[in-house]
Amino acid sequence: MNRKGFTLIELLVVISIITILAAISVPQFAKYRVRAYNVTAISDLRNIKTTLEAEYVDLLAYPGGTLDGSEDATGVSAVIGDFLPSNRVGVYYAAHPEEGPQMYVVATKHRDGNRVYAGSSHSSLLYYTVDSENEEAWIGQTLADTPSAIAALPAAASIPTDAMFDGWTAQ
Repeated sequence: MNRKGFTLIELLVVISIITILAAISVPQFAKYRVRAYNVTAISDLRNIKTTLEAEYVDLLAYPGGTLDGSEDATGVSAVIGDFLPSNRVGVYYAAHPEEGPQMYVVATKHRDGNRVYAGSSHSSLLYYTVDSENEEAWIGQTLADTPSAIAALPAAASIPTDAMFDGWTAQ
């Protein structure tokens, strides 16, 4: 008998194998995307800290002002200087204009990431936090839409210390 083509059983086996592989790979792909968005926020945070430190070296002062975590790139550029954050990255910034050395706190979050990253002039470490109840809860939210993370950041009137990041994880 001269057979050409595949039997129905052979086709069903191949389709089931492809379905199983797709079921395994799609959730992993989604996790990789979230991690890539988080890395974008980390990169912007490091670049902001570098820009602020360069400003301090030039002027012996950090730029004054505050940013509320919105994704307004023009507002970030107006306060921090020649820095434009990546697309969909929100920036929180609070300078501490006290006598003696000025200090600042800065935080970033990508809208499609699940972590808020923060740092200060007091420390070279970067810290992050996630929603304590659901790690996926902050995906799709701006930094301004994550009040629990914003509330954990010190206000412009408080002096940055290591203790202000209690409950945060060092990067």
